[in-house]
Amino acid sequence: MNVLRQMQGFFWAKRSFLYLSILCLAIATALGLVTPNLLRKLIDEAIVPKHFELVPALALTVIGVVTLKAVMQFLSGMLGGRLGNYLAYRLRNGCYEKLQVLSFRYYDTARTGDLMSRLTGDLEAIRQFIAFGIPQILNTILMVVFGAVMMLSISWQLTLATMISIPFLVFVALKFEGKIHPAFQEMRLALSALTTSVQENITGVRTVKSFAREPHEVDKFSVRNERYKNNQIFASGLWSRYFPVMELLASICVVLLLGVGGTLVIHQSLSLGELVAFFSLIWYIIGPMWNIGYLINNYTQSEASGERVLELLNQPIDVKDKDNAVALSSDEVKGHVTFEHVTFAYGNKLAAIQDINLDAPPGSVIGLLGGTGSGKSTVIQLLMHAYN
Repeated sequence: MNVLRQMQGFFWAKRSFLYLSILCLAIATALGLVTPNLLRKLIDEAIVPKHFELVPALALTVIGVVTLKAVMQFLSGMLGGRLGNYLAYRLRNGCYEKLQVLSFRYYDTARTGDLMSRLTGDLEAIRQFIAFGIPQILNTILMVVFGAVMMLSISWQLTLATMISIPFLVFVALKFEGKIHPAFQEMRLALSALTTSVQENITGVRTVKSFAREPHEVDKFSVRNERYKNNQIFASGLWSRYFPVMELLASICVVLLLGVGGTLVIHQSLSLGELVAFFSLIWYIIGPMWNIGYLINNYTQSEASGERVLELLNQPIDVKDKDNAVALSSDEVKGHVTFEHVTFAYGNKLAAIQDINLDAPPGSVIGLLGGTGSGKSTVIQLLMHAYN
């Protein structure tokens, strides 16, 4: 959630969309609780006592409730989608503006494919989570809370009996999240490396063909493709190990409900309508528990993507104006350039130029001669203040 807090400034102006989306989703969840109660009334007050004249009214009520619930779900999705698109728009602009002001030092190590991956795939993962992931997580919480309250109001004994496996389910889900998040981080890095390999090869295809380096490029791509494939297989393996366990624990709730609930109905401690309503309500617990793996999956992907985007947005700028810097007019610039004992190195590499002295009076023409890597371009870049 720390990633979302750091991104808050990008969507906070449209936070009303988020609040309204959550409100509509809460109303839709609450309306979903009406149907099991109507079903209970249908069995206990219409079918069992044979008051069939109540059936049409109950049926029309169900239709109205389902229609209103569908409208609320539509509004929630629409508002969430607008919020997600607004966030993606702001982040895309913010990342592009950041790329324009970053110093040359950053681009010495940055890879084009990695940057493209951040501006496309990572931003899309963030948009999907903000638009639909957050409402779904809150909807899961609301379903569990509302469903548990309704179940307790029908039979607290049956509720406690069916909830035995829920703590184990939550434990497994949290353990799954702790393992899947690093896997998704590695997956994003592998994908960016793969994208970089393709971009560099296409951009420099003339050079590759000129030096007959096609086999080398194929091998390089295969290594990165293998890394991405292995990461996908590892993540799928985690999913295949944990998800069946979560599904089994959720199914135990249904088994306990049918066993204990059927016994209570036989002993007339619970009506048939209440058991049927209870069976409908239990899916308000089981459904979110089954869905928790998907939500964790969605959240961890968006968190890994958010960390990569924030890394770009928080990248320090090496070359920038000092505080209270004075803007020079063209009339004040004389054009006298002096280098005195200048030494410069790129990153942690050896010095590109060392102890350079240069004096260029206004109007003079000076030629820089030297072999490849002697520092000619470095002198010009320092002259243009591309580096500090």
